[in-house]
Order: sequence, then structure tokens, then C-alpha cells
Amino acid sequence: MSEIARRNVLSKVALGNIPPDTVITNGVLFDAFTREFIERQSIWIKDGMIAYVGPDSDPARGGKTEVVDADRMVLLPGLIDGQTHPFSSRSGVEEFIKHVIPSGVTTAVIEADEYAPFAGDDGVESMTRGLEGQPIRFYYTPSSLCRLRGSDEELFLKDLGLGKIGWTPKRRVQAGTKFDAFCCDGAMTPKEAVERLRLGDSVMVREGGARRELEGVKKIFERKIDFRRFMLATGGVDPEGFLTEGYLDASLRRALKLGVSPRLAYQMVTINVAEYFRLDHLIGSLSPGRVADIVTIPSPEMFSPQWVMCGGRMIFRDGVSLAEPRKVFFSDHMFNTIRIPEFTLPLLPEKGKVRSMELVTRFVTQEKIIDLENPEERKGVIMILALDRLGSGKSFMGVLKNFGLQKGAYGTTMSQETTDLIAAGCDNESMETVIGRLKEIGGGGVYALGKEIVAEFPAPLCGVVSLKPMAIVNEEVKRLEAVMRQNGVAWEKPVLTFDTLGTPAFPHLRITHRGYFTSRSREILSLEI
Repeated sequence: MSEIARRNVLSKVALGNIPPDTVITNGVLFDAFTREFIERQSIWIKDGMIAYVGPDSDPARGGKTEVVDADRMVLLPGLIDGQTHPFSSRSGVEEFIKHVIPSGVTTAVIEADEYAPFAGDDGVESMTRGLEGQPIRFYYTPSSLCRLRGSDEELFLKDLGLGKIGWTPKRRVQAGTKFDAFCCDGAMTPKEAVERLRLGDSVMVREGGARRELEGVKKIFERKIDFRRFMLATGGVDPEGFLTEGYLDASLRRALKLGVSPRLAYQMVTINVAEYFRLDHLIGSLSPGRVADIVTIPSPEMFSPQWVMCGGRMIFRDGVSLAEPRKVFFSDHMFNTIRIPEFTLPLLPEKGKVRSMELVTRFVTQEKIIDLENPEERKGVIMILALDRLGSGKSFMGVLKNFGLQKGAYGTTMSQETTDLIAAGCDNESMETVIGRLKEIGGGGVYALGKEIVAEFPAPLCGVVSLKPMAIVNEEVKRLEAVMRQNGVAWEKPVLTFDTLGTPAFPHLRITHRGYFTSRSREILSLEI
């Protein structure tokens, strides 16, 4: 059906000439444009689109018209997560969708190039094909972050434009005749957020697994300013977060608990996001001509989805999911991406001054010069290796300080925004065991003591994703984290901390198989001074 024909049908439904498919009555409607909660409202739906929004009244009815009494519950537009990573859940797309549906999210904007470094165009195509025809709606962007795998720095546009920008010089990239502005990636203060808003930038606050930014910016909500360019997103949620707290629904509940008004909080996850991505003609509001994405909650102050509708289809009701994700299939070669030739661990110098990567928070690192002959400076120092896992055999051995590991070694192929296997440890034998096991299981995370594999999390899909149920994934990851804590690592969720050591999304010193990378000056630095 053409757009003109569709609009004509919706007009006839609104005029009472054609019966709607679904009529929702007796609701308290949240108007995303005015931030009002309006009582005794109806929504008429035809072919998955909204034909009428307004006071309760009688439409034309056919034999198949379904009438749903909202029973004075609040009607919200379906939530939009404007920046997320499905694979933060370490599970496949189907598991991600299963756990997102109850949250009230009907649209997710993801960075769809996470398979690309390991499987090329086939990785991107497999991802985008897998997102089609699912119970919830997906849009995708490629990340503007450079994958630190060579001298080339990839920057390309697809679909909605660019994804996040990390700790790199602020810039705008011209795409054809228009400019795409970036949402800046990184924790911010209220002062910094206001400065960005004053410049006409959009601000996306992440409140998910890796990022918890609401607490740091909460004082901004005391200001009397326009928040239409202010958004709330998850940035991705890990398995434990999904299973114990939720998804964007958990982010919203934390915002409300911090004192953010419901009127503003719901704008930040609906119309604000839709307008940023120029999708407000389709989603983000409960208004005629928009897609019928609807979430009901008991009251403005209580965000607890009672039922969720996406495109006019009920996908969740009274605690039960009513839609199953479509099965996603991947090419065989996407399960064979850990290509490590025989190699010998590079040796660390025994004396002299070297450059170390020191953890100052669970995600932020800094360059720290240490003297290997000084016992005090050497305290808390272990070796860290970055090894290209795509077959070149290139590697770099560096020094990691303050991770806390006192025995054995841990390694991962899940490091974000890099193609490197990264391993850190206290002895060569444990390091060699970890690397050999990761190659054997096709990637994931492994902790070893000497020749013994103590705990592991297999992630054979591109070395980053497990296809097991999320509950099993969560238990395997928790086991890894438990043995690391038993052996000295004190950081919260150390698997996630370790996964960020190669990404330029966090400041300030990262590791690659070419050397250390400093996100401030964008230089590659050696171990020796």
C-alpha cells in the first residue's frame, strides 16, 4: 500500500467510515510533545498505525474490531533506546530480544558493525538480516570509533548515520551535502552537558551496564532549560543487569528515583530520540499517522510495563511475552575467527623504566612510568599482551598496573572495538594456557592457573557472542568473575573492565598489537621509554 493510500485509510477510520482493527479506551495518555498526562483518551489503530487519538468516543466497528480497556492506566509511546550494543548481553540476537520485550522498548538503535572486523561484509549483512522481521524494531549505525588494527582508520556511514564518537578530537564528518553531528561518548558533568546543549549538540546520557552517568549529571535537571535535545539510553546491558534489574526500564526507574520528573523522563526515551534520528514522523509519540507502538504503566511515577504493543501487535501482556524472536543464522566461517599462528610470548625487560597502563577507575586508564628495579613502583604490576587474532601473528607485550590479579592469567577475545586477543597474567605458563584454550574454544574468556583451566566462557560466534540462553551465559561470566576476585581482582565486574582495555571509547591509554595507544594525542607508544 502506498503512503498516500495508507493516509487515506487512516483518515476514513478517524472519520468513522472504516472500522479500526483495535480500539484502546479509558487511558491516561502521555502527550510527548506537551508533556501532559491527559485522562479519558482513546487510540484507534488500523494496519498497525494510529488513526485517531482523543477523547473516548465510539468509532465505526466491524466484526473483527478488538476493544481494549486501558482501565485508566498511562499510555506511553513505545520506548526508543538510541544507543545500545546487543552483544553487551554476550548472547545472540534472539536472547537480547526476549529480554528487551518486557522492558517496553519497541525500537533499538544499535551499532551493527560489531561483527565486521572478524567477518567483513558478511558480518554486517548477517547482523542486518537478523534484525529484519523481529517483534521489535531495529535501526543501525556504524561506529565512528577507529578499530585499532593497522594504520588505516575506518570511518563510514550507513543507514541512520554515524554512531558514537569516543575520546578523539571533536569533529564533524561531511556525508554528501549534509553534516552528521555526533553524540559525544564519555561521562560528563552537568556543566559540560549544558555547554553541549548551548552549542546545539544533542546529549545522550548512558545508564546501562558499562555506563552509569545519571548520578553524575542529575543536578542538570534542577535547571530551567529546554531538554528536548537530552536523551537517555543504555549503551548496552550485561547479562547480570538484564536478569536482575532490566533494560531501559531499569534506567528509567533510576532516573525517576533520582528525582527526574516523569514528564521529562518519558520525553527522553521517546520523542527526543525520535527527533534526533529524524524518525519522529514514524515513532516517538502517540499521534495520528504514527506507528502504534504503545506501552501501558500503572501510573506516571511507576514505570512497570503491563502490556507492550509494537506496530499494533500486542507483544507483552500481564507479565507474559506474546511474541517469539525470529531465528538468526550465521555463516560457518563466523565461528572460526580465532586464527593464531604458533608464537612465543614476547619477553619483558627485567630492569629500567617502562611505560605501564594503570587503571585509575574500572574503565579509565592512564600512562604511568615505572622503574622495574623499584619494588614499590613494581607493586601491582603484571604483564599484558595484545595479539592480533586474525592471523598476522603481530603482538605487543606491555605492563598493566592496578588490575589486582595476583595469580594465574586471564584472557579474552571480546575486547571492544579491537580485533586483538588480550591477556594479562603473572606467569608465562598461565598466559600460554589461556591463549591456547581461547584458540581451542573459538574465543570468549578464560582464566587459568598454570596448565589448569579454572573457569571459562566460550563465545564462538566471532569470538564475542555465546548462543546459549542468557541465564547460562550469566552463570559462566559470574564464575569467571568469582575466580578473578578470589585471586586478587577487586574491580566490580572485572570481565567488563578487561573488555575495555583495547577500546578508544574510554580514556586515556589503551593497548593494541602495535603498542600502547593514547586517545588524547592518537599516538602509538612503545613499552620502553
